[in-house]
Amino acid sequence: MAFRMKTTALLAGLLLVGSASALSADVVSLLTDEQKQGGYLIPIVQEAWRKEGYAADIRFMPWKRALATALASESTGVLGVYYSGERAERLHYSDPIGKTELVFFQRKGRGLKYRTLQDLKPYRIGVVNGGAYTPEFDRAGYLDKQAISNVELQIDMLLAGRLDLIVDQKGVIYQLLHEKHPEQIDDIEALRPALSINHYYVALPKTDPDAAHKIAALNRGLKALREDGSLFAIQARHSHP
Repeated sequence: MAFRMKTTALLAGLLLVGSASALSADVVSLLTDEQKQGGYLIPIVQEAWRKEGYAADIRFMPWKRALATALASESTGVLGVYYSGERAERLHYSDPIGKTELVFFQRKGRGLKYRTLQDLKPYRIGVVNGGAYTPEFDRAGYLDKQAISNVELQIDMLLAGRLDLIVDQKGVIYQLLHEKHPEQIDDIEALRPALSINHYYVALPKTDPDAAHKIAALNRGLKALREDGSLFAIQARHSHP
């Protein structure tokens, strides 16, 4: 009887281990920055993968660290990344998930204007440390680009006159102004034209043997959300990505 009970317990334990392994295989680990909290990217990705039997486990950290960790990881991906040919050599990209305008912001009344990036040579421009913007801007070593740890600090420095310009996603800038500086929303303004209009992606490391399968599942879920209108409904409920 004791042997039978031990055998039954052992089999039960093996079943539990097998179930846990199967469950973990259905979880996709993603990293992103804290600016994505409260935005539409996270619920869209979670719902799209849920439709295909996956759960998205999302953790937050500074963007440079999130991207570097994903690039160095064997299985952890990144959410909200822009497309880059260099990164695509190491990452599987999903279909695009939403888009954003990258724009320059100045303090209202400065009167700064530009037609080409060469026009911005005299100005101190705040960028997020480790961020990728456009190939032309990223290569523009002639610009005075000052790396700042996060977008919120960029805004503080712009309002304080320590930067002439900042460049980031239009929706994120206005969202942070509403949250952190509601009395100063009208104190900064966007420059035209936009630096670029970018799309957001999920990207998984190619070192993950299941990356292509997971991305294909995500793309199927995104297609279903577009077709039934859920994707646009989710976007409408959020003020930023």
